[in-house]
Amino acid sequence: MNSRLSKSLTGFLAVLMVAALVLSVCALVADRRMRRDLVAFRDSLANMERQVEGSRASLDPALTARFDELTRRLGEEASERIRDVQTLTRRLDEGVAELEPDDAGSANPAQSADALAKRIDEVVAEIGQVRGAVPSLTDEVAALTQRVEGVEAELAELVRERASQGAPDPIADLLGTVSGDPIESGRFVILKSGIPLGSESFELYRSSEGLLLRSTGSASHGADWTAFAAALRTDGAFHVEGYAVRGSTRAGSLDVLVETGAGAIHMSVGAPGAMETRTLATADAVLLDDGIFAPLILLERARSDSNGADSLRAIMATRAQDVDLTLGAPETVTLATATERLAAERCGVSIEGEDEAAYYVLDGHVVGVEFPEEELFAYRSDRFPGGFLIERRSIDALALPMGIVENELPITSQGARLEGTLTYPVSGRATLPIVLLLPDLGPFDRDGNRPGLQTGILKEMARGLAQMGIASYRFDTRGTGKSEGVYGDLSLDGLLDDVRVALFVLRALPFADRAKIYAFGAGTGGTLASLLAAQGTTAGLITLGAPAYAPDRVALDEMARRAEADGLPAEDVERLLAEEQAFYRFLATTHGTWNEIAYEEVRTALPWMDEEEFARRREAVPVSLVRDLLAVDPLEVIARVKTRMLILQGDKDFQVPVEQAGFLARAASDSGNPDVELTILLSVNHLARLHSQPAASPNRHLDRHLDGQALGTIGDWLSRDLEVPAGGTGSPASST
Repeated sequence: MNSRLSKSLTGFLAVLMVAALVLSVCALVADRRMRRDLVAFRDSLANMERQVEGSRASLDPALTARFDELTRRLGEEASERIRDVQTLTRRLDEGVAELEPDDAGSANPAQSADALAKRIDEVVAEIGQVRGAVPSLTDEVAALTQRVEGVEAELAELVRERASQGAPDPIADLLGTVSGDPIESGRFVILKSGIPLGSESFELYRSSEGLLLRSTGSASHGADWTAFAAALRTDGAFHVEGYAVRGSTRAGSLDVLVETGAGAIHMSVGAPGAMETRTLATADAVLLDDGIFAPLILLERARSDSNGADSLRAIMATRAQDVDLTLGAPETVTLATATERLAAERCGVSIEGEDEAAYYVLDGHVVGVEFPEEELFAYRSDRFPGGFLIERRSIDALALPMGIVENELPITSQGARLEGTLTYPVSGRATLPIVLLLPDLGPFDRDGNRPGLQTGILKEMARGLAQMGIASYRFDTRGTGKSEGVYGDLSLDGLLDDVRVALFVLRALPFADRAKIYAFGAGTGGTLASLLAAQGTTAGLITLGAPAYAPDRVALDEMARRAEADGLPAEDVERLLAEEQAFYRFLATTHGTWNEIAYEEVRTALPWMDEEEFARRREAVPVSLVRDLLAVDPLEVIARVKTRMLILQGDKDFQVPVEQAGFLARAASDSGNPDVELTILLSVNHLARLHSQPAASPNRHLDRHLDGQALGTIGDWLSRDLEVPAGGTGSPASST
């Protein structure tokens, strides 16, 4: 009986295994079909992309923005479908893997036949769902293809409508193809307040009549964006013969056309089809335009060719006017990179008597352009991939104020040599208090400067403190200035380690008052200084413009304020904020440095981010550092600080609103710290052009970047804690 039952059970299991094998085969067939459909789907997407690129290449530039928006939406939908296919394929693989018998299971009679049969039913049901989804995905591919064809048809019709107007298009003629090789080409990276905005690429050609300069560029700042193509044709004396711009902005499209003839200049500016024309009596004029940097290359050639003539007539087409242009005498400056210092010239440009621009010349080539009032700076990234800082010899040559000494004091942290400067007064005191000065988030050097943003705040503060009898130390963050290391690889722990090494070195100085070493931080440097103070490593804490929130909330709040100030529609604000929030959520899930994050990975998570925007964000801050700061609550950190503190905040600070200083002070006070002082500085922004005192001020050089009220407040606050009497033995200068 048992033998017969055993044979029956064995036979039943054999049938089940055969059934499992059959289902495995079916699953594998479905898997191959699924993968074939997936390959076909991707091929169809690639074909669509080729069709899109073909259509885009033939478009009039005025239609580009509309075309990009349509194709962006289609691309997002296609990305969702790809993720659906990948999810279903993964489920299919898992189901097939479960059906395949393993070495133990195939010969284990103790396995429950009921459980095996139940699992077979479940997997069969899942495979049925997967196979059932394939036709719907195929239908969606067909629908996407049809929609792309519809978009192409619509765009082609728009192009035909433009062409059917019958009138020649001189702008398109100037922007058309050019034969031959350029005599010069390059790329400007554009910064605003030190933050990358976009870029402009140019090519310069020579002809028998003169020169042809062509450039294309794009930039975005908050809710605003612009893209353009421009061409400038000049005669042998660099006077305008033809100039054309075709661009798009958030507000709409813009065409510019300048033509010469019959001793006059005809200027047309406006939206396509609605341009207004103006005739200028001036015939011989050079060109300088807002937001376009390449024409200054020809402006420098005109200056050199005219043997230093400083008065010119210029066309500013986007302003629809001609202006008097004055070029200042070249000023000797030094361009400093991470590895070298190069002698160059700075040439100021005045428009109608107002200083509005300047450009920098190295070896006869324009390598940098700035518009100080707009805090815009552009540098030749083909010549200087990492940018450069500007050191004016007239400033470098200035003697230090009487009684102040500055010495180079490098430190070594984690195998990297970090260059720093110790600034201190020559006094009769045996010991001196010392303030460690920390910059804001970004590749700032020891003076508080970064490419495109020359604040000089830490240098000015160091010298001001020394005049008050207080020493200070500042150093180049790794990978910036003259320090070794890679800034892009910096993490919060690494930065804190570097700062702790600096504190250790300062305590070892012969004249250091070890009980009077303070930490000062500007912007996010205030968060770093708070972390040090919370560990009890400093005698006190000073912050200037420090945020009360993590970087994501600070960025989102600033974006919302700028959008409101710009009058952006509510739906656009909501979309921009959602995109920015998604970016920070993505950062929080990453690992390693930017070099370990492929653009394809970013594009999958953030379909709206193009490669240029990704490059700008890579250049701005290290991903590891930002990711670490996202996990830091500045309010919680400052609540742990038990030493005395001074919180400074400028009332004109747009990045960090003034109320955030109040939140920091309240968090510190509520935690039981009895010595918290809050001071609001009038007309001060901790990053952008900290206001100067009137020109008659005896310290106007010092006050150019750091308002006198800030420095005075810090000096008064520190003096209450200084008990070392003047006239002690020994001199810090001789001790070092």
